[in-house]
Amino acid sequence: GPSLNAHDKLAYQNAMELKSMLKDPDSLKLYDGSFVREMLDDNGNVMYTYTFINYGGANSYGANTQGQAVFKNGEYIMVS
Repeated sequence: GPSLNAHDKLAYQNAMELKSMLKDPDSLKLYDGSFVREMLDDNGNVMYTYTFINYGGANSYGANTQGQAVFKNGEYIMVS
């Protein structure tokens, strides 16, 4: 298949990490609007790379919920 660029690879890795964190990993559903954003310093160098993943999944009670997970430089930092 086609090769992924660096941002696509990072988003895929972060989505797999998110999946492993869910109570029911098989319930993960990815939604449109997920993206990778680089934050640059004044010289144009990448300081941080954020991945925003819009997702749904089953909670502890079996209800489907939606949220956005945020990763910074490939490390999970929060869910909203």
